[in-house]
Amino acid sequence: MLTGAELLAELKGWVASRGSDLSAVGLQHELTESPEDRNPQSIWWILESDDRLAEIILWSNGHAELQFAEVASGEISAIMRELATEEDVQDALNSIVEWMTLPVDG
Repeated sequence: MLTGAELLAELKGWVASRGSDLSAVGLQHELTESPEDRNPQSIWWILESDDRLAEIILWSNGHAELQFAEVASGEISAIMRELATEEDVQDALNSIVEWMTLPVDG
C-alpha cells in the first residue's frame, strides 16, 4: 500500500514516462498539481483528442475520480475509485488511455 505522496508520485512518474508516446498518437495532455499547502493534496491529468476528453483527479487520501467525455454527443461519465497500490494507479491510467484510443463510432 502506497502513502499519499507515493500515490501522487506514481501517477506523475507514469505520465512522465509515457507522455511522448501519447503525444505521438495525437493525444494532448496536461498534468497539474495542487499547491503544497492543500490537504489532501491532489494531482490531475487531462487528455484530449478531437473526439474525446478524459481526466483523472487523484487525491493523496486515495480517492480518485475518472471522467470520460464524448465531444460529439456531449455525453460525460464519471467513475469514483479508491487507489492504494502502484497497480491500482496503473490500472486507472491504462483504462483512460485505452478509452481515449478506442475507435470512435459514427
